[in-house]
Amino acid sequence: LDPNFKIPSEWKFAFGAVTDIPVLGNDMRVMADILYSKTNEAAQVVPISYTQTGIAPDGRPLYAGNTNDFVLTNANEKGSVLVLSAGVSQAYDNGIDWALGYAYTDAEDLNPMTSSVAYSNFSNYATYDPVNPSLGTSDYEVAHRFTMQFNYEKEFIRDLATRFSLFGTANEGAPYSYTFAYGNMIEAPFRSSRQLAYIPTGIADPRINTTLSDPDALAALVEFIDNNEDLRNARGSIFRRNSAADDWWTKFDLKLSQELPGLRPQDRTEAWVTIENVGNLLNSDWGILREHGFPGNSELYSASIVDGQYVINSFNADADDDSIVVSPSLWQVHFGIKYKF
Repeated sequence: LDPNFKIPSEWKFAFGAVTDIPVLGNDMRVMADILYSKTNEAAQVVPISYTQTGIAPDGRPLYAGNTNDFVLTNANEKGSVLVLSAGVSQAYDNGIDWALGYAYTDAEDLNPMTSSVAYSNFSNYATYDPVNPSLGTSDYEVAHRFTMQFNYEKEFIRDLATRFSLFGTANEGAPYSYTFAYGNMIEAPFRSSRQLAYIPTGIADPRINTTLSDPDALAALVEFIDNNEDLRNARGSIFRRNSAADDWWTKFDLKLSQELPGLRPQDRTEAWVTIENVGNLLNSDWGILREHGFPGNSELYSASIVDGQYVINSFNADADDDSIVVSPSLWQVHFGIKYKF
């Protein structure tokens, strides 16, 4: 533990506004919120026995050292979170009400601190300099999210309400990073796949040794980069942590409830059924959540360093492959009875 370690804290600022606007004879509620937080003295785990042994072709430091010696200290940069959200809602006399919302999030941190022990917190995030990490998109960021809700209530039986509710959400997928394949090229003897990949400018990139590189692997890598917007924007640089995002995920939940008499005149019994991910119930291809998975590293290619240049040994054609996250992708039906007195 760093003897000067300070307990992490955050400044948080929030501002919101709500107004009602007459629309078609009913008030439409419009809401907007801004939330901003700034981290003070964020925690991070760094290796205390690492020593720099050189410089990689892209300018990042090369290290060697023992990966069992760590110190818990404070980050040298301040992470932040900005959330902008807006929503509209309206209710009608016929028992219908609805709401729509959108939220934009921009979150940055140095180390997501995903785990409970020092080694995991050190190893389970993408970086190009583990001793002096820089700010990057947080593992927990959901950049864009839309929500909707529709409700309808009617007394088909006198004094006993029937209610229908549909809730939907659509959000951008989890962020992930393109990295070098598993190895210890940057951190010896520590082997991992967390080193952010250098993205070549093309076949003739001066940082790439075209003589020693596998020509098929280099050609396939360049073609893959040309067809990937996130990689095209990073050509000639080290890929920025979590600059890519998985596919959007859309999910709808349906709830039906019916009031019934209770044992006393003022009591009520409510029977309800909820269908989670109703789209997946209707079609097995709908409502599927796909991610690259923890810790969000996609191995792009393997390389070595020879005479100040990268030598590309192999290309991972499956770098963009993701997998189904099973639990949230399944449909589920829940039944229940509630007694109110």
